[in-house]
Amino acid sequence: MRSILTIAQNSFKESIRNRLFLNLLVFAIAMIILSLIIGTLSLGAEKRITMDIGLGAITIFGTLIAIFIGVSSFSHEIERRTIYTILARPVNRTQFILGKYLGIMMVLAVNTIAMAILVSLVLLMLGQPPTLLFWLADIMQLLALGVIAALAIAFATISGTVVAVIATLTIWVSGTLTDDLIYLARRADNPIVTGITEILYYILPDLSSFSLHTQVANNLEIPGGFISTALIYGISYIAIVLGLAALNFNHRELV
Repeated sequence: MRSILTIAQNSFKESIRNRLFLNLLVFAIAMIILSLIIGTLSLGAEKRITMDIGLGAITIFGTLIAIFIGVSSFSHEIERRTIYTILARPVNRTQFILGKYLGIMMVLAVNTIAMAILVSLVLLMLGQPPTLLFWLADIMQLLALGVIAALAIAFATISGTVVAVIATLTIWVSGTLTDDLIYLARRADNPIVTGITEILYYILPDLSSFSLHTQVANNLEIPGGFISTALIYGISYIAIVLGLAALNFNHRELV
């Protein structure tokens, strides 16, 4: 456990110093500030627009950070050959992956909370403090980012940086369209297309199952069982993806 925490701490420090992380954070902050300007120009809809843009910025930039930091943090260890030094210590490859994942989640947590605080400040400036539902939506978004980070690491264990980034981006986009996939599957006349689409539906992460954006923007009640179902699904998906990543990495020859 101590080895995992040490790797996580080092990964967190390295990612925080990463220029890409800082650039994405700056763009996210700019996007949220923009929501304040747009909100003030939209009489009667300031809160809804600010929350929409704020949660959108947290989602988009958080996802980009999860993908690029997740892939680069793992790939750079192999490219720089520093992984040999780490594995020469009493650290196995599974612990290495878990440590990297934990470090990335620490970065994502800091980023997500920081942007949520900024959105909250914008709402306070508009005279409409954030609700508990907004913070709950932020936590659920962090869980969704955890799924993306796990996929980024998994792809990084089997391919180079560019391919891993593209593959994870593709899965992210596809994961936001899972409802459309099952709709197409049910309407397709071709049984082969229907079968393939249904397989993809069950393999791809259903990222919409973590989203509370509609409820936050329109002040709606959370559907019964939503939180518990999302937690079980998210944690299970992350565990399976990291397990497959560890299984593959344990059999990979490092050159």
